[in-house]
This record gives sequence, structure tokens and C-alpha cells, in this order.
Amino acid sequence: MSTTTKADFKLFQTECEKWINIFGLYDWEICFRHEEFTEQNRAECYLDLDGRISTIRLNKDWTIDNDGNVDEVTDLKLRKTAFHEVCEILIAPLSINSRMRFIREGEIESSEHYIIRTLENILFSKY
Repeated sequence: MSTTTKADFKLFQTECEKWINIFGLYDWEICFRHEEFTEQNRAECYLDLDGRISTIRLNKDWTIDNDGNVDEVTDLKLRKTAFHEVCEILIAPLSINSRMRFIREGEIESSEHYIIRTLENILFSKY
């Protein structure tokens, strides 16, 4: 059995906070939890787009990966998982709006440009 420790959670949270700052997601209220949940996910991100509230949870139990194998906890996996969860917040306006049955004209385009502008501000001048 592979279990994430308090030190793993600290690394995960620190890495999440790094990407939150890089992406400038300051208009979100984000909290972190370290708990066991039944889904076989390393982590989960709950989103409330209207309130700009998110909860990022790191699973204590990493026993089984998606292929049914034991999923060993490593720093690299923790850091990549943190990046993945923060990216879910970054693209939340687009992904949530695109699944809505009724949406106001321009909301999808606005969400696309929000993501593009964020990436422009972070990446364009560096590369």
C-alpha cells in the first residue's frame, strides 16, 4: 500500500501554490485537504466558478493507479499532480461553460481569451 504522508502533502501544497502564483489565479479562494477518498485518483479539484472557490484534495491512499498497479508516491508524481490540479482551475471557466446547456453569447470566447492571456503573460516573453 502506498500512502501519502504529511511531508508529501506539504510538497503537494507548496507546488500547487507555486503554480497558482505563476498563473496569477488570485481571484480564486483555494483551500487544500489531505484525506482519503474512494475514487482512485491521486488528487481532485472541486470548483465553484461563480464564487471562484476551489478545494484541492490530495488522496492519502495511492494504492492503485488507473491500470490496477501499485502507485508509488514520488516527488515528481506529487509535483505533476499539483500542476494538473491547478491547471483545472486555470481552464475552469472554459470547461464549465462549455458543458452548460444554456450560455450567454460570448462566454466561451471570453473563457478562451482568459486562458490565452494568462499563458501569454507567463510564457510568451520567456520563450
